[in-house]
Amino acid sequence: MSILLGICGLCLVIFAIVKIQQPSKDEVERYQAILCFIIRQPDAKPETAYLMQQMEKYQQGSISDYAVQHPDFRPELAQDWVKRYLALNPQQKQRAQENYPPCVEVLKQAK
Repeated sequence: MSILLGICGLCLVIFAIVKIQQPSKDEVERYQAILCFIIRQPDAKPETAYLMQQMEKYQQGSISDYAVQHPDFRPELAQDWVKRYLALNPQQKQRAQENYPPCVEVLKQAK
């Protein structure tokens, strides 16, 4: 019985660790919005290093200094969206650069 409780406890700890590492819906949407903002800039470069640097800059800068909680930059989440964008064909990239709603739509469809 105590072994079963130990296994259940271990499973709960593992579940909690995995769940904490998963981005929230708000966090995913914030990273989408940041990338969509960056790629619509006239001087945006379709390069991984540039997009990652800009995403970190805007993600960190989007949190007010007086905010109680300052979330860390999540490079794995940013990398996921950058990869999705760079994998788009030229027509999809053009559509993503037009405006925010089509950008989000195109990025969500890319996997």
